[in-house]
Amino acid sequence: MKKLLVLVLAMLMLVGCSQQGEEIPENMQLASREDVAYCLYVPKTWNVNTDSGVSSAYYSSGDDANVSVMSYMPEGESMSIADYWALTEESYNTSFDAYTLDSTETTLLGGRKAGKYTFSLTIGGEEVRMMQIIAAYNQMFYIFTYTAAPETFEQHLSEVQTIVDNFTFR
Repeated sequence: MKKLLVLVLAMLMLVGCSQQGEEIPENMQLASREDVAYCLYVPKTWNVNTDSGVSSAYYSSGDDANVSVMSYMPEGESMSIADYWALTEESYNTSFDAYTLDSTETTLLGGRKAGKYTFSLTIGGEEVRMMQIIAAYNQMFYIFTYTAAPETFEQHLSEVQTIVDNFTFR
């Protein structure tokens, strides 16, 4: 029964983006629900995580590289992507054992101007590398995050770039 429910939910997700005129890119699968303002596509070789309310997928059980998309609605006065990143960076500096910003650049996410930030964090003595791409759409911030172990971070960048290139807003 549980497998049937998962299959039905997956079909509904496919229909959601299809109804918006979106076709699933070749060799990719949908990793987002129909009730979000975007379509996140990941390679068919990745595992879509359907256990949480966050759109996410991971590479394999032996390699925990993963991507996710979250949204944030700022309160009060308007906030720029740079303002949002400044708050995020402040939180990283105070919440984790170590935080190092490696690079920042401007890019696109879903055809929208976005900030791209690559950095390292130490969590409970274990280092992880991350890349976040932050775009604004319909008064919300959308945060695409790629996380991997330092030794596998570069290995997945080509696939992650394909994921980013195929990301669309509805």
